[in-house]
Amino acid sequence: MCEHSPMRVLWEKNAVADPAAHQAKRTKRWLIALGVAALSALSVISLGVWGLVYPAAVLVLAAFAIEPMHWLRKKLPVQRVWTDDDVLGVEGAVDVRNHPREPIPLASIAAFTVYPILGGSIPGVGSARAKYTAIDLWSADGSRRLWLFDRTTGIELGDEAALARALSEQLPGRWRSAPADGDLPAKVGEVERKRLAQWS
Repeated sequence: MCEHSPMRVLWEKNAVADPAAHQAKRTKRWLIALGVAALSALSVISLGVWGLVYPAAVLVLAAFAIEPMHWLRKKLPVQRVWTDDDVLGVEGAVDVRNHPREPIPLASIAAFTVYPILGGSIPGVGSARAKYTAIDLWSADGSRRLWLFDRTTGIELGDEAALARALSEQLPGRWRSAPADGDLPAKVGEVERKRLAQWS
């Protein structure tokens, strides 16, 4: 019986890389906020109630800014590229129509590339646009597979370059340059060429 190799993580991005450290930072921020609130109360006590209202309002608004960001970071998925030396798979990728997220056999990958994408406008967020990191795979039969990671998790330039290096080591000799915008395998936006040029 043929035994599969254990799964190896080639690349990973966790929005909260160290949950314990993240919680410690959050606790520290709250202690600072409480300290500032106490000092503000003492310093404006001579001004009466109105002198206390303004700094308190600022601190309440700051608290409302801290808590949602903490919640958002904890809810973001871990993004991962893995292999068992037979297939290449991803976790935490976004859904792209007609591009399944199931693992693909390594032997069937004829070429691949990695590039940043600038997508369309995000509804309800003004002029903000969606931002992704793409893994574009060409199969030996001519078909394409596109996997996208949402950069909301904090994917930086170095993370994208590390992803490209990791895949290049796993798939030697199969690297391909980013395609033209008209050659993207799905209607997801355009290659963010300025960012791509900044990879180290």
